[in-house]
Amino acid sequence: MAKATAIWRTEPLDVIILEILSSKGGTITDKNLYDAVRTLRPDLSMNEFNKALLRLEIKGYISVATVKKNLRNVILLSRAAEERRKG
Repeated sequence: MAKATAIWRTEPLDVIILEILSSKGGTITDKNLYDAVRTLRPDLSMNEFNKALLRLEIKGYISVATVKKNLRNVILLSRAAEERRKG
């Protein structure tokens, strides 16, 4: 019988990203954010991380701005901060 290696995550990736952004003052580069998230989710792929950023940007929680070719700033928008305080 094969040994199960999957781990059930209790905290969604989106919440982890928003919490890290909030603790870092609301602005961080995508590389630094990815590294910070990887300390909590070592199995996280760059593809999964980018999908989470896109989801959060579509929902209006963050803004992702390209600074130069391989550098993006991730910015926590005020709407997300207000909803987190209410919730």
